[in-house]
Amino acid sequence: MDVRGRGRSEKEDHDWYFQEFLPFLFNQVNKNYYLAYLVTPTYYNLLEKEGLLTKLATALQHDPVQSKFFLSEPEAINWLRSVKS
Repeated sequence: MDVRGRGRSEKEDHDWYFQEFLPFLFNQVNKNYYLAYLVTPTYYNLLEKEGLLTKLATALQHDPVQSKFFLSEPEAINWLRSVKS
């Protein structure tokens, strides 16, 4: 999921993501599902500074869904390939 072109998220965006989207996703998938999030360094640092990186990482680790944040496509692709095998 490439969110590098997205602007700053608001509280309502985070609330929707955690309260509606993630529960829906977790209830829909019944096999391993991997999400690689591509973010800008600025956005990554902002998430980290606001404590959202830890919250997101924890919320996104839910069987059968695994997620991870990356700053570049090669890192994301390498991770996706490693979990696929």
